[in-house]
Amino acid sequence: MNETKGLTRRGFCTGALAAGAATAFAGLMAGCSSTGGRKADGADAADGAGYADQVAETIDADVAVIGGGISGLAATVQAAEYGASTVLVEVGGDVGGNGTGTEGMFGVNSDMQKEQGIEITLAEIVAHEIDFFNYRINATFWSDQVERSGDNLNWLVEKGVEFSGVVDDYGGVGQVPTFHWYKGLASESYIPPMKAKAEEYGAQIRTQTRARQLIVDGDGAVTGFYAEQGDGSILQVNARAVILASGGFGSNRDLVEKQGIVLDTVSLTGNPTNIGDGLEMALEAGAFDNRNHTAYLSNACLNGIPTMSAFQVAIDGSGLWVNSEGMRYTNENCGAKAMICASNTVLTQTGSYMVYDQAGIDRLAEKFESMFDLKAELEESLAQGADGLYSADTVEGLAGAMGIDKAAFAATVEQYNGYCELGEDRSFGKEPELLAAIETGPFYALKHVIMLGTTMGGILVNRDYQAVTAAREAIPGLYAVGTDSCMLYDGTYTIEVPASIGGHNLNSARTAVRHALGKS
Repeated sequence: MNETKGLTRRGFCTGALAAGAATAFAGLMAGCSSTGGRKADGADAADGAGYADQVAETIDADVAVIGGGISGLAATVQAAEYGASTVLVEVGGDVGGNGTGTEGMFGVNSDMQKEQGIEITLAEIVAHEIDFFNYRINATFWSDQVERSGDNLNWLVEKGVEFSGVVDDYGGVGQVPTFHWYKGLASESYIPPMKAKAEEYGAQIRTQTRARQLIVDGDGAVTGFYAEQGDGSILQVNARAVILASGGFGSNRDLVEKQGIVLDTVSLTGNPTNIGDGLEMALEAGAFDNRNHTAYLSNACLNGIPTMSAFQVAIDGSGLWVNSEGMRYTNENCGAKAMICASNTVLTQTGSYMVYDQAGIDRLAEKFESMFDLKAELEESLAQGADGLYSADTVEGLAGAMGIDKAAFAATVEQYNGYCELGEDRSFGKEPELLAAIETGPFYALKHVIMLGTTMGGILVNRDYQAVTAAREAIPGLYAVGTDSCMLYDGTYTIEVPASIGGHNLNSARTAVRHALGKS
């Protein structure tokens, strides 16, 4: 059996948002019309010039940041620390965004690692990522991030961000010890001190303020933006540099679906304000649409049992996985390479079920007994008639309960049991030790669901995080950082290099500010 890996609160807390922030966002959304020319959904938009006639207030700044999550706060603090006049606008009722539920930060050669004798080379991380993505990524973004990550993390400590002192591989989920655990969640140890530091340095933070359209001059340079405030009034922000840090488009059902993701078995669990505002404004300003390489922070989960149990069981490789046609479709140990590969696999199907016999459930219960009582949870959920959880005394009866073809399912089980008897998976090559026959009733099926929290990428940028056109020409005055522009991945978030997206959020923000202010 493969080793049990610990999945912590981050899997389902990442998208947690205070009710006040969600309410504020809902108010800003009411009555909002699309603006600009080119939209991320390909639709023609109305002329947004009307904002100029409605301006009730104007702010002039050196640096203007759109979005107050991990990346937006880092950009704001860095700019203000340099002495630049800085304004941050955040659509929610407070800063934090998707970052509130994160648990740690990426770092290589940080002071904490040095104190603990942890040594990691740049080459081993970069080589791993190049290989994982079949050379479809620009590895210089990884080199830049790894080289700067130790200093970036030390900078956070200087700014008052609190770490527990524990540095590991994210509790066994990852493969290298790059995860620096916060004291609690970022909502306690990152967001408050960074917000306080930004204000201490003189930055202006405007919440309940939704950026609506970039201001572009006759030469194509971005010189500011219009934003809608909580009371409906229009704010004009003029700036030497505009930094997009709006958190991606993971809560925009239309944009996610246009990426080819069928939402029937997908739950969008991210911050509801992350609907692609930064992406759409950037495309309107001429930035290249790089969404074909977007990665997703998504987890395979299960209906019918409590969340923490569902996350753990959903990537177990010892059962039989079948689709809505009753056919086996994968090596069930797909989550062993990277946990998120399990969700990638499930997303290829219109429906996915994990199938066990009683011996399999007993085996799972023993595997996770130190974490939860699986048998008790299943018994309670079945008694309540939980959706997505099925049980029957026969294989054919289970197929009937699932609503799938009985003959096809029975043939699949028979073939799988044959492989188990042989000790060789002749269809998908699953490891022999994970082949366990489905033969002794009662039989169980648990339906997969995907929890999609965040998108990573969409706006093409250069190494200074300037938004660029299709010709790779930088758009003057426009930067995109954090999950709006992540260039580290291609389709999959490789969590085996733990917290790398957090490291990107931090590094891209500081890099963009340095370039914008001539500090590179």
